[in-house]
Amino acid sequence: MDWADRIGRRIKLRDLHILLAVAECGSMAKASSQLSVSHPVVSKTISELERTLGVRLLDRSSQGVELTAHGAALLNCGVTVFNETPWLEAARGSLRSHLWRTAGWLPGNHRGRPAAGDR
Repeated sequence: MDWADRIGRRIKLRDLHILLAVAECGSMAKASSQLSVSHPVVSKTISELERTLGVRLLDRSSQGVELTAHGAALLNCGVTVFNETPWLEAARGSLRSHLWRTAGWLPGNHRGRPAAGDR
């Protein structure tokens, strides 16, 4: 199984967002409260990330949780993704607007009419 099948298609922005909240809060319970999701959702997400990657991301103790070296590395990558997301959204919006202005065309719309949500 190659990397994309094992990892690349299974890690979602939501998973990274949950890991970030857990790291910032130092506790899965506090992170679940901050994110307005149940504690089991947070716990399951972290467990699935660890299983997918094959490494422990958090050291758990009665005082809370701390990132392992693997968790810190993943979180650094996640922060980079979150920092780039607004730029990607802006670029997507600009491209869509440019295509409509210049060709009267939007992706997925091959007849030159505005997409249903753009009317």
